[in-house]
Amino acid sequence: GEIMKQKQVAKISAIVFVVIAILHLIRVVLGWPAIIADFQLPVSVSLIAIVVAGYIAYENWKVAR
Repeated sequence: GEIMKQKQVAKISAIVFVVIAILHLIRVVLGWPAIIADFQLPVSVSLIAIVVAGYIAYENWKVAR
């Protein structure tokens, strides 16, 4: 029912945010540039993104269980 749908959406969301966090972590470790419309994102933005995406993934995973 509706609860199962919410849990599935939460699980998918958790996976997406884990992937986002991992990609930012890889960017930090390997020093990949991130350029958006001629603006290079500083590494600090990726560090913040790792924490935020990781937290969102964690919260969604708790809902999915």
